[in-house]
Amino acid sequence: MRHALAIFRKDVRHLWPRIAIVLAIDLFVGWFSFATPPGLQDLRPPLRMIETLALWYLIASVIHQEAVPGDRQYWLTRPFSRLDLLGAKLIFILVFLCLPLFLGHVASLLLRGISPLTYLPEMLGCQIFFLASAALPVAAWASVTAGLVEFVGFSLAAFVGYIVIISLVASRAQNDFYWVGLVWFHTTEVASLTLAAAVAVLLLQYFRRRLWLSRSILATAVVLSALPWWAPGWDTAFALQTRLSEVVAGSVARIIFDPARDPRTSPPSNSSWQRQDVGPISIPVRVTGIPAGMALYSDRARVTVGTPNGRKWKSDWDSMNALCRVLSGAHAGIPERFLPGDGEYWLCLNIDRSIYLRASSEAIHLRARVALTLLSPEQITPLALRPGVQAIPHDGVCWVTRGDRLLKTDCSWPARAPADFNLRLRPGGPWPRPSWDSGVSYATYPTSEELWQWSGQAVTLDTPPVGIDVATRKAVAHFERDLDIPDLREWTNR
Repeated sequence: MRHALAIFRKDVRHLWPRIAIVLAIDLFVGWFSFATPPGLQDLRPPLRMIETLALWYLIASVIHQEAVPGDRQYWLTRPFSRLDLLGAKLIFILVFLCLPLFLGHVASLLLRGISPLTYLPEMLGCQIFFLASAALPVAAWASVTAGLVEFVGFSLAAFVGYIVIISLVASRAQNDFYWVGLVWFHTTEVASLTLAAAVAVLLLQYFRRRLWLSRSILATAVVLSALPWWAPGWDTAFALQTRLSEVVAGSVARIIFDPARDPRTSPPSNSSWQRQDVGPISIPVRVTGIPAGMALYSDRARVTVGTPNGRKWKSDWDSMNALCRVLSGAHAGIPERFLPGDGEYWLCLNIDRSIYLRASSEAIHLRARVALTLLSPEQITPLALRPGVQAIPHDGVCWVTRGDRLLKTDCSWPARAPADFNLRLRPGGPWPRPSWDSGVSYATYPTSEELWQWSGQAVTLDTPPVGIDVATRKAVAHFERDLDIPDLREWTNR
């Protein structure tokens, strides 16, 4: 340990100008994110990118102080162990990267009047994700390069390869990548993969100096980290999410076929990812049993259709398949999969085109299984049309930005955003939701180094509203419901 601390102090003496620059960038970005000036919210992503690059540069610099590749390094003849050397580098990362991140989270909570002890487990989770997805993978990558130029070259090659792999997989994959509320499973998988690869490479490099094996592990990790986004398994992830939630009675959210509906009220056609052999169909249904004040979100659906001659076709859990409703008023015709209560809805599906074309003349049997999320009663908080921070439930805060005709609201919550977040104008009703409901999240813990989870909406108005209401809901339970229709002709012949 004494030798490790000596190496750590030497690294601090050599790198203190870079340390000072990186800490200054951290401080500025942290202040900017905490108290973003009105109208400058769009600068957060580029500033975060600058901060990330600065952190990577500092990690690579400290690793390259005693570069591992080669056979002429001075440290090979020094009387300290490889464990001391690796320990010194890890201490440097913990002190100058992890500790500032942790202190920034503590400061942001204290300045909002929130006790940091309330979110201590979540802050520690952010540290783990930072080490797993950023700090240790960058350290491992630096350990297989001899200097900064080589590090940058290898990093650019890995980035280009990652993009190429994603493009190739996306063009051929039959599983769509849009997991919405369950995307935290993917993030956890990728973080676990990168952590395992980084630990393996650091141990190999510092104790065995197996350069090509280490580079092969990193290249394999780059390939594998691109694949989970298109891997099957959405149903497994939803089943696990179901086990983590409350159990609901079978009488909740019953789906009933409603063939007497006027066909002219059906929603516009949807489409399926990379599939030319399927066509859209909307089945009229009635949903009952939604508890008073609560709501449903339709995650996905899968369908099996069969013909009298024994032919069957079965879909996957397609993200385009879901229960939906058709909005009216200013947003007429827009389908939405948020179901505010009992009533008339549509089961929007993509099924085999050849079977669909025969649905009006043959007794097509359709079975559908729908994945649903039960949302809590909404909490409504009014916002004033003024700049500055305004508190909302669950320790969240919002900023309102007004332009000539633009009205924009940005909100954030520590550790975990609500499962459903929407804004309502007074008067005028709710704003249109994002077409893919990108704000929906079922994560039970932070899945990045960012403690504060952001969401926002913007709208263009001819006349300013009187006020804004923030409506939030929590995910209470996740479950599945079935619908069995022996003969579709009752509807398709209307």
